Amino acid sequence: MSAPTLDLSRLRVLVTGSSGLVGRAVVRHLEDRGATVVGLTRGTTAGVREPHIRARLEDADAVEAAVQVARPDGVIHLGGQSRVGASEAAPRAAFEANVQGTWNLLEALRRHAPEAALVVASSDAVYGDAGGAVLTESQTLAGQGIYATSKIVTESVGRSFADAHGLRLAFVRSSNAYGGGDPDPARLVPSVVRALLRGSRPVLRGTGREERDFVHVTDLARGYVALVEALLSGRAGIAGEAFNLASGTVVTILALAHTAAEAAGRPDLQPEVLGEAPAAIARKALSTEKSLSVLGWAAELDLASGLRETIAWYRKNEGT
Repeated sequence: MSAPTLDLSRLRVLVTGSSGLVGRAVVRHLEDRGATVVGLTRGTTAGVREPHIRARLEDADAVEAAVQVARPDGVIHLGGQSRVGASEAAPRAAFEANVQGTWNLLEALRRHAPEAALVVASSDAVYGDAGGAVLTESQTLAGQGIYATSKIVTESVGRSFADAHGLRLAFVRSSNAYGGGDPDPARLVPSVVRALLRGSRPVLRGTGREERDFVHVTDLARGYVALVEALLSGRAGIAGEAFNLASGTVVTILALAHTAAEAAGRPDLQPEVLGEAPAAIARKALSTEKSLSVLGWAAELDLASGLRETIAWYRKNEGT
């Protein structure tokens, strides 16, 4: 099933966090569809093709100015603190980036672009530990810790603005994103891929038995844009809703490392398992039934194919 598509060539889309891993993929997909894209980022803009505005989401005046410049028909809000460890180490900064940054954007849209369709990046962290059950969007949000809580509050703030002011918005709860050009080298996939391409054994801090879903950024980009389209089209069952975007396949961390080694042509480089990571959720699996039936979206790249594309990117761009 394919999601219905709009002609985006006359639409303007503001993308926050446009220089991040998912942000760059979203920008590329929008530009390929003909949309006019304005990016908002606090990070480096090297290699970012779209017009961009350097601003911190915590700066309400800067966010308001960006919305006025962008004049968006649609907004994809990816900016904020996405690193769990950094959130725990600096709670105030995480809440300011994720919660205050979101209400600054919502207020700017309320004042200057109230008709814009908004898609907000949440996280599967909001679900917490469900004991290995497959997580649907109706699951009680039981996430703990600074990062998960900041995302739960972000969703609540978004819904309050929508209820009070009629803003059209939806939320994405995605699984673990991966792909070429990840700006966080400490994340699992870039650390494994870089090690393999250096000829080193990948190091896994946990037990390797943890089970996770990994979704390629090109699939995520399609999902985010499909949600903007659905909101702009006024389709039923979209506004105010959350959608899981995931591959629908759960693998162990150890299996991912083995798959990456095969894709890199280095099956001899078996991962080194340290077993030193703090206690983690043993299994996290997301249902994608709602995304398929309501949104018409499903991931297209399986893990092996996605890892091959990721490895090819690092070989081309980092010379490894």
